[in-house]
Amino acid sequence: MSESEDALYEVQWSQELGRYLVAVRDIKAREIIIREDPLMSGPTDRGPKDVPVCLGCCNIMSEDSMTRCTNCHWPVCNEDCEKLPLHAENECQIFHKNRVVYPPPFRSPIIHKCVFILRCLLLKSKNLTSWEKLNAMADNGEERRNKPICINSDKKIMENFRKFFPNGDFSEEDVIRISGIVDVNAHSFPIRINDRPTSVCNLYSRTSLMAHSCIPNASWSADKSLSSLTLTIRANVPISKGEMISVAYVEGQLLVCTLQRLIPNEINGMFICRCPRCLDPTENSTYIGALKCPSCEHGYLLPIDPVDSFSSWKCDNGNNGTSCCTSSATSVANINRSDDTNVENDDRIRSKDGCSVVLDDETIMEMIEEAEMMCGYTKMDFGSDSVPEESLSLLKEFVEEYSGKILHPNHYILQEVDVRILKGEFAKGLRVLSDVELIQFLERCERLFTLSNALTPGYCEYRAFLQFHFSQGLLSLEKRKKKRNFVPGNLPTSKNTREEGEKDANVTNHVHHDDEDDSVVSTVFTRKFESSLDNLNKVMEMLTYLLTYFEEINSTHKLLEPIKDTITDTEKKLKRLLKQEAKESSSSTQK
Repeated sequence: MSESEDALYEVQWSQELGRYLVAVRDIKAREIIIREDPLMSGPTDRGPKDVPVCLGCCNIMSEDSMTRCTNCHWPVCNEDCEKLPLHAENECQIFHKNRVVYPPPFRSPIIHKCVFILRCLLLKSKNLTSWEKLNAMADNGEERRNKPICINSDKKIMENFRKFFPNGDFSEEDVIRISGIVDVNAHSFPIRINDRPTSVCNLYSRTSLMAHSCIPNASWSADKSLSSLTLTIRANVPISKGEMISVAYVEGQLLVCTLQRLIPNEINGMFICRCPRCLDPTENSTYIGALKCPSCEHGYLLPIDPVDSFSSWKCDNGNNGTSCCTSSATSVANINRSDDTNVENDDRIRSKDGCSVVLDDETIMEMIEEAEMMCGYTKMDFGSDSVPEESLSLLKEFVEEYSGKILHPNHYILQEVDVRILKGEFAKGLRVLSDVELIQFLERCERLFTLSNALTPGYCEYRAFLQFHFSQGLLSLEKRKKKRNFVPGNLPTSKNTREEGEKDANVTNHVHHDDEDDSVVSTVFTRKFESSLDNLNKVMEMLTYLLTYFEEINSTHKLLEPIKDTITDTEKKLKRLLKQEAKESSSSTQK
């Protein structure tokens, strides 16, 4: 959508949010809301400390491989990058004219931010329209003036600018304001160009108006080609007329608890989110951050004020010792609860006749950090290398030890561990999993998918990841059932899968391969997954989701691209299975 086309939104303003966008008509899921090119692009300081970055293409280099621009003597990859307009027509001329030496007095972590600010300042004389758009963006000036980290950073930036302009040909007020605009509005994309890591920072005019939410109704994706950094905002879910349009400023934070989102938002984003999820101590009744109460059997610790990072946490085991959290690890805790989520009126964290334990914020952080350390918590990266096979058993032991005993079964740390287990088992190959392991693989997918319905509804990378693995697990299960002429009967329930299986070591420890003799029969398949028709319908829904998702985005994510390549083959398998299902159903009817 260009700026001349009919917009789907209007700009409104509030004291709390500033400017934000509101839908002027109903918007369909996956409909494009905004598509725009950046006002300015440049390198970031988010790579390794004190490592040179090409000022042309923004590739991360090393001191040994670094070459210098023949004009300004700052880092570039080669002569081609030296001639790129973003460099050659901006800082290169200033550095050459004023004989600015690389590196400047202050390098990490603001050297590339200084270059970016300089490029923005030059818009004032080169492109007044773009300058006015940039200058209209929020800079959170009042908040930044009271934060030591911002004050110290801006002091270092000013020292560098005095080297850039030894005659004082710049406005200190403009530099500080643009520094704030970059902090609040810049988008950074970690990408690879010519198989080399690159991190590009961009400022977008209309996208900067998007409000943040921890359950957003829209999301952004970028065209990460060499020639374009076009940003596209699409609706994740249907958006009603008059509804605020929101995105998650950092999508990876949607899978952690409010406390872990609150701290970086306060420090880096200089705002405190007060969306419905953040104001709810249970986070949409998922208990994604809840810790097991050390003093009672059924209670879980929740923050008294979830949007205060220094809040104490209180056991929810009130009402005569009965916790409001009654979920198992396989479902979201009371996901359809209608309780008022206002902190002041929230009875869910107000103990009455039950447990009265209250722990301070330091104790809570120690408990969380210990659990993260024990599992090697890394924050989910769906494109990272697969988990070594030898680590799988340790991760499963961690789940057994911590789930429901130290952490709530839905806790974000356990979700991270479950994702790593899924990746490890999938990399190993579903065909080599035992029947019990395959069922547990499916249950893991289902548990995570149920939680994602509450935390990341609609279209997003995480749900695509889960649905791909879930669909492949179901197809693997159906293939085994077909080879064994499986007939539904009196089978163990999902809850008792492991217990029933362990009664017959020949079954549970048997690793079935797809090319194995068809006479092998197993009775481990559970009632939950025994209906082939239900399984295939789920697979069809998931593949449709994946096709829609991948057709609409231009992604270079190293996990998502291989997924796209396998969807066509999976659809062929699905058609064969559906045809067989219809044939068997027809034969049964005739009999």
